[in-house]
Amino acid sequence: MVPADPGLEPGLPGRPPVAVTRSPRLLAAVGVLSVVAALPACLGRPGLRPTPAEHPSGSGAVLPVGPLRPDGRWIVDATGRVITIHGLQLARKTAPYHAPPASFSARDAARLRRWGFNAVRLAWFWKGVEPERGRIDRGYVAELDRVGALLARHDVFTLLEAHQDGYNERLGGAGFPDWATIGEVPPNAAGLLGEPSWAAFESLYSDTDGIGTRFGEAWRVMASAFSDNPRMLGYDLVNEPGAGRSSAECLGAPGGCPGFDRGVLQPFQDGLAAAVRTVDRRTITFYEPNIFHDVGAPSRLGPPPATSGPSGFAFHAYCINRFVNPAPDRESHAPGYSICDQADRRTFANAAATAAGMGVPALFGEFGDTEDLVDIRRYLDLADEHLMGWIYWGYKDWDDDPGGQGSGPLFDDSDHDGTLRGEKLALLSRPYAMATAGTPLTTRFDPERRTLAYEYSPDHSVTAPTVIFTALLTNPRGYRVEVEGARVVSRPHATYLQLRALPGATRVSVRVVGRTGGTPPPSRPGTLRVSSPPAAPLPVVPAAVGAGGTVTRTCAANAGAPDRIDLATVVPGAPHGRRLIGRMTATGGRGSVTTPDAVPVAYGAGDTAWFDLGPSGLSGPAVGLLCRVGGSATFAVGTEPVPPVSFTGRSTHNRNVAAAGSRLAFRVPRPGRYRAEVSVSGGPVRLGLRRPDGSMPGAPVLATPATVDLGVLSPGPASLDVVPGPGAAVTWTVTIRPAG
Repeated sequence: MVPADPGLEPGLPGRPPVAVTRSPRLLAAVGVLSVVAALPACLGRPGLRPTPAEHPSGSGAVLPVGPLRPDGRWIVDATGRVITIHGLQLARKTAPYHAPPASFSARDAARLRRWGFNAVRLAWFWKGVEPERGRIDRGYVAELDRVGALLARHDVFTLLEAHQDGYNERLGGAGFPDWATIGEVPPNAAGLLGEPSWAAFESLYSDTDGIGTRFGEAWRVMASAFSDNPRMLGYDLVNEPGAGRSSAECLGAPGGCPGFDRGVLQPFQDGLAAAVRTVDRRTITFYEPNIFHDVGAPSRLGPPPATSGPSGFAFHAYCINRFVNPAPDRESHAPGYSICDQADRRTFANAAATAAGMGVPALFGEFGDTEDLVDIRRYLDLADEHLMGWIYWGYKDWDDDPGGQGSGPLFDDSDHDGTLRGEKLALLSRPYAMATAGTPLTTRFDPERRTLAYEYSPDHSVTAPTVIFTALLTNPRGYRVEVEGARVVSRPHATYLQLRALPGATRVSVRVVGRTGGTPPPSRPGTLRVSSPPAAPLPVVPAAVGAGGTVTRTCAANAGAPDRIDLATVVPGAPHGRRLIGRMTATGGRGSVTTPDAVPVAYGAGDTAWFDLGPSGLSGPAVGLLCRVGGSATFAVGTEPVPPVSFTGRSTHNRNVAAAGSRLAFRVPRPGRYRAEVSVSGGPVRLGLRRPDGSMPGAPVLATPATVDLGVLSPGPASLDVVPGPGAAVTWTVTIRPAG
């Protein structure tokens, strides 16, 4: 069972790995051995003695050390070890195009390291960097840099990527600025396909009106900000570049589209790499193939020029069947899914061939975007089979539109850590050889048997140890080690198993086997306690926002430029600095409301959504109203209530959205135990508490009326996130009151 927040687990007393060394001489003496017994049993067997674990004095690096560099087909660190990447995506495709600062903090970075992820693919959007031609938003750059610095402080590498999907919102996409979208854009233009999109991409590639040069300048700005980051995996030059009028050839021709790849796309990315090199000469620049490589089309990119400096090849894989027979979040149940193994093997073979032709390492730079664990595991196994590192989409992504079909992130609500999707995390946080002092040969992880089998050819000139992440979620009771050709040099209970090759060894084989039985280590307190609703009716309590002034606004589809709704005229007479709450009732449309702290709440037609406006100020509150589908909305504002108080709302589930349907803000007046009485119909919700100290326990799933024990709360601001689950629409009432 996955703890509510395994990333915050303390140490693991009583988690002893059993380290056994097998040398050729020992094997000859004992015969055919499978060293699978626990240490006491080993000590009781004549002639078999384990090598004592050696404790490093700090002279050797353990985790990967920057700068990273390409070495043939591998990525190596400063110690010369081959580094395997297991990473996650962080992206927000809507304004302000970065994570809310409170939703990606040092807590997140520390959690990623504890879960064994050593990289984040961090999306930046040209529209965020340069919203108007020639004006760089330094605040935006600084916010992305803040995230990169947090990751580096926790030994997590950043793959900084220029993200776009279908170019620009006016084309049904996102990422590039309006001013850089050249050509006539008719209503309902469709992203990657059709003349408007083709013209926009080709104008970029041909530097029409200097827009390609401006994109290179934006890359120079971003690379300059990250050039001093000691944990850089690389710069991913452009996400899934479109192929313009060559799209049909790129997708359908058996040999791909060499004219476009070599004659258009490669020179464009060469230019971006050259712009990066004016401020950073050592960080790897990753080229991407045209987007149709994702579904099996070959790429014909060639070796980068010397001006590109250290280079790599980042590719993605999404089975074409998910577009032919879409079944978001249930891909493995879709008709035609049986073709996916062969189709994706072709994508991997194409990637390996392209990287070899370029003379650079390949990185499996994006996959996932689903709740289907069978599909995710298939890709993880493919990456292991091809000895390639990977980046899963995603960690948090808020509103994955356009581009996303399913629900990729590790949280139901990207702004509430208590909504963790534990089974998905347990699948992704798996044992692997993070750093290898030599050349990887084979790797395979069997989750049913909780066994990692890994082989490598040691490089005796590398002084740092081979490091294997052992995965607490896979091995909560510890593990045993079977090793041939090396000795274990890490301490007992090590999260990072360390090996050093024996003198003269030409091959190291290691198996890390999770232990069964016994008592697992204690976990931190988890999900809020849920009980049946009270049998007797309780006194009626006031609504959070009573009768008062309202503001009604109508908006057309405006994903590229959300409307600013000024709520100053309906602010009650509240003391300066008192927290305000808002309520929106949508009579049509679909989209999200973004509050001053950049936190979105999502809505659909007919919904009532609540949000936290933060402290009142001199200028009055305002929100951003993003309309995916046009409609109208009515807003009301009130001061933060004090329990007892009642909120009523309606929330529509959208699988592309990982954000709350409402945030119910209230103030705890005095210390004590509180509870929430919840009625719900039409589908389930998760109820996520944010305590006054900022902590977020596990959010329970509620499909029927229930009472939720919020525990003892200290005085101060608190909130409850209401996150709708699958269902047409969920109607709910949450009443918060003292438990006494």
